[in-house]
Amino acid sequence: MPFTQQRAVDRRDIGLIDIGSNSVRFVVYDAPVRAPLVKFNERVMCGLGKGLKADGNLAAADVAFAMQALGRFFALSRAMGLETLDVFATEAVRTAANGPAFTNEIETRFGAKVAVLTGEEEGRFAGLGVLSHFPDADGVVGDLGGGSLELAELGNECVQQSRSFPFGPLRLMGDGGSRKSQIDAIASAVADGFPTTRGGHTFYAVGGAWRAFAKLAMARTGHRFAIVDGFALDGPKALELARLASRRSKLAASDLVHVSKRRQEALPTAALVLAGTLEALGPKRVIFSASGVREGRLFANLETDERARDPLVDAAERYGRAESRFGGVGRELVHWTAPFFADETADQRRLRIAACHLSDVAWSTHPDYRDGYALDRVLHLPLPGLDHAGRGWIALAVYARYRGALDAELAAEAKALAGAAANDALVLGHALQVAYRLSGATAHLLAVSRLERDARCVRLILPEDGSLPPGDAVERRLFTLARALGLDDIEITEPLPEGGQEPLLHAS
Repeated sequence: MPFTQQRAVDRRDIGLIDIGSNSVRFVVYDAPVRAPLVKFNERVMCGLGKGLKADGNLAAADVAFAMQALGRFFALSRAMGLETLDVFATEAVRTAANGPAFTNEIETRFGAKVAVLTGEEEGRFAGLGVLSHFPDADGVVGDLGGGSLELAELGNECVQQSRSFPFGPLRLMGDGGSRKSQIDAIASAVADGFPTTRGGHTFYAVGGAWRAFAKLAMARTGHRFAIVDGFALDGPKALELARLASRRSKLAASDLVHVSKRRQEALPTAALVLAGTLEALGPKRVIFSASGVREGRLFANLETDERARDPLVDAAERYGRAESRFGGVGRELVHWTAPFFADETADQRRLRIAACHLSDVAWSTHPDYRDGYALDRVLHLPLPGLDHAGRGWIALAVYARYRGALDAELAAEAKALAGAAANDALVLGHALQVAYRLSGATAHLLAVSRLERDARCVRLILPEDGSLPPGDAVERRLFTLARALGLDDIEITEPLPEGGQEPLLHAS
């Protein structure tokens, strides 16, 4: 197809070009919505901040490398037909003496305005990025780039304050002084900047260098699930590991096996900054977030009612609509399964809602492989707003919906992540089995039936006109659900006009 005839699949696609101190990155999202999906993501490690220590300027070779990367990214954006392209720069460009000349050249050559963020703006957007991902986030966000550290305090679902510190690995690597003295200096500066945030809260770690540290922490703690987003550590343990990782000589080859070679050089310095920050803030827990400044810029432009939506539910519903057979049945499934979760918390409910929306993701796969495909698909979807326990819970529920063998090695990872809540996920999965077998994945048949339970049995209520016969397969699924609940009996009934119920089938 000639270039002039190319058209974007969706005119709502939005692109961001992030000109950072260490890398230049081009990301395309499918729409400016509550839970956008990444359609393209490419990074070039240009190291613009490396030359600042020498004379305060961006080095000519690094500028040329960055321009080459930008030329490719702008060409890709034109080919994709992007109508919205947000180009912004951070620490290296804002502090370099020749930063204005660099941005002027970009604007002249490519015809795009470059927003140079202040340190406070960068911190605010990092905080908004975490809030876009974890709506109930409360604590301090730390975003470590190549040239600086931005900290933002969160509270009442907004960013309370933000500050920037000159603690990026590109600035600190090669500096003299002991590791202890460097950690103490960082801790002192952070404590002065955030004097009222000591202890008890959560620290949200953002940035590629700290994601590399998370990989090391996973190896050290035996955490086998490799997705960094949502990985959590106790604050004292994170500080212990950060102090260890700040000394390259203390690390074994096994610590670095999942850390890219590009990140290994900066890892000790990134860990040193983390150690100083945690020393000053004393958080109860550390959570690693894949969402930061870029996602924060998208989130800042949403309408208030859109920002108030749950990103996990939105993302799950979008996947469900796209992958269900006869239109989305997720909302009906949420109502249909509710009687079995009367005492659930708000967080447990959002997991159940997400699992209901995602419960038809494997219908087009070969029947012999649906359970494994469903588990793998859900476990590794880029779902926002989830810790690892929640991710395992949803995946286990959908795996059970596809009648996956619970003693299989395939299920072990999801069960381990879900922990003590695993049985509730299995109950939901068995209830979903009944729902799909009864309704054939059609919402209107779910709407005219319902499930109940009491101390004795599981009861399926069907239309009184006989328009929805149960079938042998439905009875078998009901028995499976009853056993998961520790019950021995099932009933299938139809409501009578006067409000009584007449059993069609009763079995023990």
